[in-house]
Amino acid sequence: GYEFIFLTYGDSSDLKCNLKNLKVDIIPIYDHIKYSKYKIINIIKSFFFPFLNRKNFQDIDLIKQNQLLGSWLAIIFKFLLKVPLFTRTGYDMYVFSEKENKSPLIRNLYLQLTKITISLSDSYSVSNNTDFETSKNNYPTNENLVLRPNWVLPIEQTDFKNRKLSKVLCVGRLEYQKNFSYLIRELLGFDIEVDIVGKGGDFDKLKRFSQENNIKVNFLGNMSNQNLLKLYPKYQIFISASLFEGHPKTVLEAMSAGCVVVLSKISNHEELINDQENGFLFELKENSLSKTFSNIIKSTKLEVISNNAIKTTKENFGLNKAVEQEHLDYQELVIYKESR
Repeated sequence: GYEFIFLTYGDSSDLKCNLKNLKVDIIPIYDHIKYSKYKIINIIKSFFFPFLNRKNFQDIDLIKQNQLLGSWLAIIFKFLLKVPLFTRTGYDMYVFSEKENKSPLIRNLYLQLTKITISLSDSYSVSNNTDFETSKNNYPTNENLVLRPNWVLPIEQTDFKNRKLSKVLCVGRLEYQKNFSYLIRELLGFDIEVDIVGKGGDFDKLKRFSQENNIKVNFLGNMSNQNLLKLYPKYQIFISASLFEGHPKTVLEAMSAGCVVVLSKISNHEELINDQENGFLFELKENSLSKTFSNIIKSTKLEVISNNAIKTTKENFGLNKAVEQEHLDYQELVIYKESR
């Protein structure tokens, strides 16, 4: 029963999205303002967009912003249209910028943007308990913080015994955060292949390292989510050695597909996994993954753990549960607006 306007950061090609059977209008920003090759120019122009295009958004009851970047547009529209603002985030950009050792200027910009957006949103959601606790401590105006996890669709299953054990699956950008150098190094000596879905700046380094050490790594490049969901059920084992995460949807998708997930022992992974019940955890130190993996390939419990992973996602991260909560959030915010 809801009607939506999608304000996108693309151009007229976004209008080709097949949403004809839904109550959705699409308004691409760069169909209304000229795109510049200079990022700072686009950011400056974006501040003027709400004022120049206010007429296209007159009859709305609620604004939902789906990421921290660009939240200034949503905030400007909030005050122009006098409607509530619901901001959803998947990870804490300020915390990530610290862990990625970004410049002090960038870190401070993310910190200030987070503080401003939290304070001016009627509701601000984070996707995991770690970010929820961090946000409560880092940002004083936190009474509107709520926890809203990611969701995943059920994935068509294949018989666990017929899946590949000679290959493991990894998904993620080929960047520092995903820690693929460690992962590949730890799997030296095992008679397996590593399939990695994703692209990034570490590609050449990782390819050279795998070749020099004679471990077969297949770099599959980027893949549409539709094709990725078909890929998961072909593997028994999914591995992530990430140094830090938000609420990793690829892990949830792998669990939903019945993969046995083998994850670095960081707080965001520990929220999802009970070690040796619905997955495995390993310490981010030398020989930890290799020892864990050695035990896994000898285990007789893998199918049980696979079934437990599927059960975890069904009970906690299903789409229906997320939609019900989204509906309640919308209702509460619109009622709140009308009661003021």
